[in-house]
Amino acid sequence: MRSNWTCPAGSNHDHHDQRRANLTAALGFLQLPSRAPELQRLHRWLDTWTGVGLITVGVERHGYRLSLSHITEGEWRARFMGDPMISASGYGVASTPWRAVQIAAWVALKRDEAPGPDSSRQTNA
Repeated sequence: MRSNWTCPAGSNHDHHDQRRANLTAALGFLQLPSRAPELQRLHRWLDTWTGVGLITVGVERHGYRLSLSHITEGEWRARFMGDPMISASGYGVASTPWRAVQIAAWVALKRDEAPGPDSSRQTNA
């Protein structure tokens, strides 16, 4: 049986905003030292290849594409770009692929909120 129920006006936009808020919050918490048990659990979940995929899909929903490179032993570089012909919106360098992706995603999403001259690059080993 088909339902006649429809979504309220603007609810798709609200859902998009809520997803972005959740992703930004998770990425923000990943920037903190993982001393608290809750942060340790978050790192156990997202400091993996699965975490790279989840974060990538979340950021791609906002119009960005990931470029991930393993430059040398112990150095990963991640870039999220809205347009491949324009410089990266978020850039991160770290010793693990998940950390580089977390940094780049955080920078890209925060840059959209408050653009600034130094907001496109952050590194963390």
